[in-house]
Order: sequence, then C-alpha cells, then structure tokens
Amino acid sequence: HTLLGMLKCFAIYIPHITEEIYQSYFIRHEGEISIHKTMIGPVSDEHGITEKDHLTGETAVAVISALRKYKSERNLSLKETIDTAYVTLDRDTDIEDALDDTKSTSACKNIILIKGDSFKVDVDRI
Repeated sequence: HTLLGMLKCFAIYIPHITEEIYQSYFIRHEGEISIHKTMIGPVSDEHGITEKDHLTGETAVAVISALRKYKSERNLSLKETIDTAYVTLDRDTDIEDALDDTKSTSACKNIILIKGDSFKVDVDRI
C-alpha cells in the first residue's frame, strides 16, 4: 500500500512513469483503469477536507480549464489577462472560497458568479 500511495502522490509530476508502474503491478488489484482515476486519500473531516471543499476544488479546476480552453482556441497566451469571466454555477455549487486562487491561476481580473441551472463560463473580452 505504501508504494501505491507514493505513486498516487507522484503521478501529477511524473505521469508516464507512475502510469507504467500502476499498469504493471496495481491495476488488477485496484480496479481503476488508470492511476489518474484513483483518489489520493479519503475525503473526510478527519483530514480537514470536507466534501464541500472537494466540490469547490473540482469546480475551480473546471473554471480554470474552461478559461484555458477559451485562450487556446483563440491562440492566446495562457498569461494573457482576461478582463471579466461570467461563471454560471448550479444552485448547490459555490467557489467563493477558491475565487482568488481561480482568478490568479487563470489570469482573470474579475469573475462574476451567477446562480443558474448548469455550469457555464463566458468571457467578456480580453
């Protein structure tokens, strides 16, 4: 279990090597098709991370990914500043706790949060 735990931690830094080791030794026992589909550890209050924190992080990553996709589709540098992004979240989702990190990671000056029925990211202008 120790080696698998270490592989999961290193998977974000050396994905190809950790995937190869996972495929060779752990796939038949773990049941996931890829090490990148496994969780590093349990999501619980015991470790200071709640389910709400986990959902906030996933939503922030989705916003950052959408903004990066927007830039890539327009052949813009990832460092290019976005003036305003409008993020529509379903009523049960919130990224207020991760808003500053989301703005700095995506080089976005303002993120306007809108409650709606589904997830959507719109960009005003660059």
